[in-house]
Amino acid sequence: MAKKFKNFDAFISEMKCETIPFEIFGKTYHIKKRVPAVIVLEMAKHEDSDSLPNSLVFKAANQIFGEKILAELCKHPDFTVEVLSEMIKWAFSAINGAADEEEMQEITEEDSVAPIKSKN
Repeated sequence: MAKKFKNFDAFISEMKCETIPFEIFGKTYHIKKRVPAVIVLEMAKHEDSDSLPNSLVFKAANQIFGEKILAELCKHPDFTVEVLSEMIKWAFSAINGAADEEEMQEITEEDSVAPIKSKN
C-alpha cells in the first residue's frame, strides 16, 4: 500500500496572498500580507535578547519590502534608519491585521525603536 502524503506544492499554489498598500515619498507601494518563515525562525533565535541584530533587521526589511523597493527608497535623502524601523514595525502590524488603514503618521525619534517583548 502506498503511503499517503501531504502535497504542499498544491497547498502553496492554491494560497491567495493579499497585498497591503503603503505610501512613502509620494509613491504607493504594496507588500504581501504574509511574513516569510525565515524571518519568524530567525527572530525566534533571539527571543530572549533585548534587541535584534542589525543583519536580521536588514533581512526582515529585504524579505518584506523586496530589494527593488528598498533600493529605490535608499536613494531618497529622507529615508533614514528611523523611517525604516517604523516601516518594519508597521509592516508586521499590518500583516497581522492590527494596523489601521490610515495614512502613515509623522515619525518621531521616540517612535523609531521599540524593545522586543520578553516572556514573563
